[in-house]
Amino acid sequence: MASNFLYLKLNWSADKSSVSETDSSFRDGVMELRADRLKTFIFDQQIYCHDSNFLCALLGYLNNFEAVSSKWNINVKNDVELILYLYEKLGTDFIKELDGVFLIVIYNLQTSDLLAVQSRYGFSLPVYFHQDNYRFILSTKKREILSDDFDNLKLDTIGAREFLFYEKVIPNKKTLITGINKLLTNELLSIDYRKNKVSLTSNKPSLYKINAKQAMQEILSPIKNNVYSIQNSSLAKEIFLTLTAGWDTNLVLYYLNSIRNNENTLCAINASCGEAVSELNQVEKILENYESVNLLSECVPNSVVEDLPDMVSIYEGYLFETAMFLRYHLANALSEQKANSIYTGACADQIYSTPVLNWIIKYTKTLMENKDAQLRLSLFHPQQKNEMNATLDYLLKMHGIVFNAYGIQCLFPFITVHSEVMHNALGIKNFKKKIYKERIRELFGSKLVGNISKSGKVIENNLYFDEYKSLLLRVLDKDITLEIIGPKLRDKLNKSPEQYASFIFQLVYIYTFNEIFVENISLNKKIENGQKIKLSEIL
Repeated sequence: MASNFLYLKLNWSADKSSVSETDSSFRDGVMELRADRLKTFIFDQQIYCHDSNFLCALLGYLNNFEAVSSKWNINVKNDVELILYLYEKLGTDFIKELDGVFLIVIYNLQTSDLLAVQSRYGFSLPVYFHQDNYRFILSTKKREILSDDFDNLKLDTIGAREFLFYEKVIPNKKTLITGINKLLTNELLSIDYRKNKVSLTSNKPSLYKINAKQAMQEILSPIKNNVYSIQNSSLAKEIFLTLTAGWDTNLVLYYLNSIRNNENTLCAINASCGEAVSELNQVEKILENYESVNLLSECVPNSVVEDLPDMVSIYEGYLFETAMFLRYHLANALSEQKANSIYTGACADQIYSTPVLNWIIKYTKTLMENKDAQLRLSLFHPQQKNEMNATLDYLLKMHGIVFNAYGIQCLFPFITVHSEVMHNALGIKNFKKKIYKERIRELFGSKLVGNISKSGKVIENNLYFDEYKSLLLRVLDKDITLEIIGPKLRDKLNKSPEQYASFIFQLVYIYTFNEIFVENISLNKKIENGQKIKLSEIL
C-alpha cells in the first residue's frame, strides 16, 4: 500500500560512485534515498527531482503551489521542481515562500551536504534521525532506522518518564529509543558532509501583519481559500471529511459543499466511542441542511483495546492518547471505502485561539478535577524542557500517522500562515474563538447554527478500562514498568486504578512498545507483515 515515507542515509567515509536511480530511489555511493509519496493532487506526482547540483525530495503537500508559481512567473508541472527552483534562487530563505504541511530534504550532489526542514507547523509524520561514527540516517519510520544495523537497542527510560509527565508526546528531541532523536517543528537540520557535522538551527520565519479591523472581517477567508485551493487541485472524485457537531468541521463542510461539482460526491464520517459521547443525532440534523451528503457513522467497539499492539506499531511510540482508538477505527473504515484523502478540522483551536490563556484555564481546571493529571505533575520532573507546540504536533501526527498507514492523505484546512496572521492581529479579542464563531453564525444562519456546538470528548476512558481492567493491570507487575515508575507509584495505582485509567493505559502502551521494538523484534516483523497480535498475547 502506498504511503508517505522517506529514508535517507549518508555514509560518512564513502566515495562517490555512478548514480543509480528509479522513480522512488536514488544512490550515488555517499547518499541513499528511498521514498514513497501519496499522490493526491495534480502537482504532486513526483517524489524527488534533481539537476546537476541539487536533489530535492518532498512529502506532504503545498497549499500555495499556484500562488507561488504565479508570483515567481515560472512554469513548472510539479511542486518538487518549484521548491528546487526556489532553493537555487533564495537558498534557505525558500521556506518563507511556502505554506502547507510538508517535509523537504535537499541534497547537494557536489558536496554531499544536506538540509531537512518541515513546514512552519510541522509535518504530519515524525522525522527521526540517528548519527554515529559511520553514518547519518533520517527517516519518517523508526523501524527503518532500527533495521539498519542499529547497535545497543534500548528503551530510553528517561524519555519514557518524560512521555508520562507530558502525557501526549515528548515535546523535545527525545524518543522512546536511546540514540534516536526527532526533528522538532521549528528546526532546520543541516549537514556539513566534509566535517561530518550535523547542526540544528531555529527556523520560524516572521509573518506579515494586518490590522485588527481587517482581521475581524476576513477571519474566515484563510480557511475558505485553503479549502478551495486544496480541492481545486485534488484528484479525488469522492470527498471525505470527518464531521462532528463542532464549529470547525462544519465550516469545512460548508465550504466543500459550496465548491463541489457534479463529478464529486461528498461523504461525511462521524465516529464515537460509546453512546455517552456520541454526536450522531446532532450530525444527522446538521446534514438535513445539505443535499446529497453521504453519512458514514461508526461506533468504536470496546474490543479495539485488543488492537493496541497494531496501534503501537503504527504510531511507533511517538504519541499517546486514548482518542487514537477512534482515529485507528476511522482509518480502517475509510480504507474500506477506498478513500485516498480526508479533510479534518484538527488544529483549528491551536491556530485561532489564544494559547496561553486557554492553557492556563484548562491547566487549572484539570489540576482541580483530574487525579490522573495531578499524579503526572507530582511525580515526574523532566530533564529536558518543552521545546515545541506539543498540542499542535500531537494533533497533526495523531491524524497523519494512522491515516498514512492506510494510504490516506490527511488534509488540514486550518493549517495556513494566513490563519495565524488573523489570530496575531486579533489577539485577546478572539479569545475562545469568539469573533471566529460570530462570523460563522453570520455565514450559516440560525437554522444551521442551531445544531452546532463545541465538540466534546470523543472517548470515555472508563468504558474501555472497566472491561479490560484485569488485563491492563498486569502491566504494573512488569519489570520495565517498575524501572520506569518504581514500586511506590505502582502500589498507588493498584489501590485506585480507576482514577488513573489514562496513566495505566499509557504504561501499557509503553510496555507494548518495548516488547515490539526492543525486546521481541520477531513480534515487530509479524505485525509489520500483517499478522494481528492481540494485547492479551503480549501482556
